[in-house]
Amino acid sequence: MRSKRKWMSPAIAMLAMATALAGCNSNNGGSEASNGETSASNGSASEGAGAPELPLLTYNIFSDTQSLPTWVNESDDVMAQYVKEKFNIQVGEVSYLQGMTLKERLNLFIASNELPDVIMTSGANAAIAATGRYAELGDLIKEHAPNFMELVPEEYWKDQLIDGKLYSFGTPMLDGADYPDDPFAQPNQTWKVFFTSESLLKQLGYKFTPNAEINKLINETGQKPTADMYKIEPEIKTPEDFYQFLKKIKETMPQVNGQDVIPFSIPIWLEPHFGATFGLTGSWKLNPDTGKVSSFLTDDMSKEYWQYMNKLYTEGLLDKDFAIQKTDQLNDKILQGRVKAFMWSSSYSTNADVQQAIKAADPNDSLRAIPLPLEPGATLVGIDHVGKTGWSFYVNKDFEDIPRLIEYWDWTLSQEAKDLAEWGPESLGLWEIKDGKKVWKDEQLLAALRNDDTEYLKENYYGKGLGGGNESIASKTYSGRVIPGTGGYNPYSWPHSYPFEVSPDNYTIQNGILSVGGFDNKGYISSGVSEATNKVVDFIYGEFEQQFSAKLFAAKNEEQFDKGWDETLKYFNDKIGYPSALQEMEAVFQSRGFNVSSNE
Repeated sequence: MRSKRKWMSPAIAMLAMATALAGCNSNNGGSEASNGETSASNGSASEGAGAPELPLLTYNIFSDTQSLPTWVNESDDVMAQYVKEKFNIQVGEVSYLQGMTLKERLNLFIASNELPDVIMTSGANAAIAATGRYAELGDLIKEHAPNFMELVPEEYWKDQLIDGKLYSFGTPMLDGADYPDDPFAQPNQTWKVFFTSESLLKQLGYKFTPNAEINKLINETGQKPTADMYKIEPEIKTPEDFYQFLKKIKETMPQVNGQDVIPFSIPIWLEPHFGATFGLTGSWKLNPDTGKVSSFLTDDMSKEYWQYMNKLYTEGLLDKDFAIQKTDQLNDKILQGRVKAFMWSSSYSTNADVQQAIKAADPNDSLRAIPLPLEPGATLVGIDHVGKTGWSFYVNKDFEDIPRLIEYWDWTLSQEAKDLAEWGPESLGLWEIKDGKKVWKDEQLLAALRNDDTEYLKENYYGKGLGGGNESIASKTYSGRVIPGTGGYNPYSWPHSYPFEVSPDNYTIQNGILSVGGFDNKGYISSGVSEATNKVVDFIYGEFEQQFSAKLFAAKNEEQFDKGWDETLKYFNDKIGYPSALQEMEAVFQSRGFNVSSNE
């Protein structure tokens, strides 16, 4: 979802955090995998010992973050030592926002004529390119970064181009969905799912395999869980199916503890996300089938979605207070068992508090995730745009050896680099080979990694420069603050040396599996690129939600609905300036290499 004043999508926030804090490391948890075997280098630079000696290359970097970790002592930092031996590269000064905005920091750099060698920020930043001081990297990446090209083929560069050119080396964001044979690799969770309870589904007559039985099957067979395991019968595939599901709830259980049951509720800022049921997004959208650019209010399915919302609301299937209640009020209703289907709780994305409340009422019950339905004929390109790359690294034109820097960054994407960052070199003595795989010698370290014991890891793992570090301590040469690495899933992390298992009570693994399709990484969804185009998106998440949407979902009849719809579109066109913003976004999508059909 689009970042707003008080909220940012947890799914997106988690991806951003994984990139910022982990770089190319694992999250040291149970959802990543490693083959655990010593690997050959996939890097494109010289192969360390025996290679011609290169002059020391030092780069200063500005990190678009509000804080930095404590850097590991150089004498303890095995990653820094290895990188220096292999590439003769080191990181010099690392600066950061320090309470300022990126724009303010950039202006200071320009005024002092001391632009950093490297700037790390998010996305395609036209202001950095506009300085004229940062290099175009597209051709250099094609020549010197084979690992990057494999992970982020050129077809996925569109959302990073500025005037058709690539100025940044991005952090590839790896999705577990791209590793179908790896049981540890689970898709990233998106908003394309809603939640209910297994006991409710049983009471309404739906057939399914309970989570506990699925978990038992997974652990008995080592089988990777699939969406088919979690199917319910009959399926809730369309908005009409969902409507019938909510009607059954209202008819079967009108009250809970003397209070009216609420079949479905969402916070008001999820109106655009629930719109995915009709192929909508709160940002700008390019329909790849028609070439049409649209917004949340101008898609071919926009009016149908609001007619559907009106139907749910006026028939008492959608919480009558959803648009005015505070989030803690919504959460209380969920925990009390009054709200029977929801998309968000205060403990999203795991909804741990809800699971705990359900278990307290019935130890055999569990939360159940169900994919959002989709209207036949609607084109869903995603709910949020999450590109193939996360953080973006811009390199000063005057930097003395850009090709070598790119070769080093490309090496950080390789299996060799990931394996080394996970386990450390053999000389460190942390691992041994058993049955052809690396395993930890120290059971205490293994337990700390499994349980995320940060204090122990700070001294015995992160403090050696391993794992990409965390918020408090990290390698100055090898952390997500200073190198691209990869974000999201790590196919070479340590857990794959051990049997794949899930907790008997696991209820979250289903969330990513069943919400595939909620992220767009092809550039079909875009935020605004200017004041005019941002104004359109800001209107959706601001004025429209607070002042206009009630005219639609609460309209008492068709005539009142049509009047509200016409008034909304007139204001959207005349006051928000949608037509001119649309023309600008059509040009933007076209400049990114898409085929665009004019809406005129």
